[in-house]
Amino acid sequence: MGVILNRVKDLVGDPTAGFDASDPPYNSAINEVIDLTPADILIKDASLHSMTSDEWTSGGDKKILKVLRRDGDSGSMVPATEIAREEWDLHNNTDSIYYRSSFAPKFSLFSDGTNTKLMVTPTPTVSQKADVYYLAYNPGTLNSDATVPKVSASLEQAIVLKTAINILANKISDAVQDEEDSEILQLLQAQSANLQSLYQVEMSRITGEKAE
Repeated sequence: MGVILNRVKDLVGDPTAGFDASDPPYNSAINEVIDLTPADILIKDASLHSMTSDEWTSGGDKKILKVLRRDGDSGSMVPATEIAREEWDLHNNTDSIYYRSSFAPKFSLFSDGTNTKLMVTPTPTVSQKADVYYLAYNPGTLNSDATVPKVSASLEQAIVLKTAINILANKISDAVQDEEDSEILQLLQAQSANLQSLYQVEMSRITGEKAE
């Protein structure tokens, strides 16, 4: 039995009671915490992909943390600014005041309906590469994970709390549909509210923002 599962059980008991699958609430929690965590915290766990052409066709299912592009054949790595898809042509128009340069590179994510690709402008080359730092959304297995995959230990408590909240949401839904005793329902709702408060405090510690 996984360490993460034991930590969740300490909060809500058996995570599979009342429904079949425990991984969806767990993976939803992993993704939410990753999305809410600042890039400068996630960067130490990041993977790196180097680009020497204009596009990377595996940009989907990843949180892009930072893109850098070399500003010359022997120049410095310059941060690229993310732009919206609809702004791409504007920044590549030589007549536009927004025209990009090697000193102010841009990147954007494009979807063709099947794949999501990341594009950088000016086009990276072998001598003027672009480095993409990213964190993949790696699915976990609650029954066996000793640690949350591919994330810092400092985020684990938030993920455990959010997993417990998601599991309780399922239990509350089941209780409502099964017309359980109102006292049981109230206990579940109170437990959920308490965990939500703890989760907000933990996320405020991670993000540096004051809990509401």
